[in-house]
Amino acid sequence: MALVSISYVANSRTHSVSPVVGYRTGTYAGSIFGFHYDYQPIPFIGLTVIAEQTFSTPSMSMIGAGPAIYPIPMLGLKIYALPGLMMAGDGSYGFVRAGLAYNLGIGPVIFAPFAWVDAAKSHAPQYVGGLMVGLGI
Repeated sequence: MALVSISYVANSRTHSVSPVVGYRTGTYAGSIFGFHYDYQPIPFIGLTVIAEQTFSTPSMSMIGAGPAIYPIPMLGLKIYALPGLMMAGDGSYGFVRAGLAYNLGIGPVIFAPFAWVDAAKSHAPQYVGGLMVGLGI
């Protein structure tokens, strides 16, 4: 996910864009690369938009958007659940992602280790972990 960190409060950031790298387990196991955009108009609630590619056999792409909650904004924890569309060689599926990210801000740069679970009908849960490095404005 995408990223608004403790720096958000100090710098009044509302937008961030982050490249995402990680690894996915399950049916589409493989490396992932993508981008996340976050809009956080107030300290406790935001919106996350994702676009990702998983380099697996078959390959898979994902898009989605949904709410993000920052229960204690100054600590950088982000919790979210978002719906989306998973497109793979064997078809397209709706999915739901639940996850956590811990946003660490150093000036305008944000580092966020993350852990997600993606659930889609007819597929076992897929676990994803990795790092986002982004820029907040």
